[in-house]
Amino acid sequence: MVRFNPYAYEFHDDPFPVYKRLRDEAPCYYDEELGFWALSRYADVVAALHDPETYCSGYGITLEDDNPLPMLLTTDPPEQTRLRRLVSRAFTPRRVADLEQPIRALSTIYLDALRDRTVIDLIGDYAALLPMDVISRLLGVPDADQQQLRKWSDALLHREEGRPDVTPEGIEAATHLFKYFSAFVTDRRASVWKLPSP
Repeated sequence: MVRFNPYAYEFHDDPFPVYKRLRDEAPCYYDEELGFWALSRYADVVAALHDPETYCSGYGITLEDDNPLPMLLTTDPPEQTRLRRLVSRAFTPRRVADLEQPIRALSTIYLDALRDRTVIDLIGDYAALLPMDVISRLLGVPDADQQQLRKWSDALLHREEGRPDVTPEGIEAATHLFKYFSAFVTDRRASVWKLPSP
């Protein structure tokens, strides 16, 4: 019988054997101990994605009971539809096309740094870095702040072996992230609405 424990370090080191067994043996998996369901076959996931009345996101995207901040990933229609319309304004075809060169440049920087190494961690050294840098660029986050934001984000997501709870360090990191982006948004609003001096 397959067991899927998303908090097991062994699973994080190599999740693909577990994913295969889930697809083969338990495509609609239920874990009694942790109290969650998991779909693992593509067609089932797509069907669930398009059926928000049955498969809602409002309970969150993690197994913890607390979901303190509403966000796009943790809302359902019609609220999600409203939020997606707002976000889509930043992703017009022209805006996305304008991002191609900067994203290629960022990718090249990370890949060039790996050129002479015999062993690389594709996730840690590249794939986990690039998306956050791209999002930071979209938001206008200064390059100098990105490393610290990444550390706080990693701390927030980290779990101790077999434990679903956010660590004390994660809670502290969440506080730092909230304060940082609260100040960031306040500053951006002030600069956008600031009238030129007469």
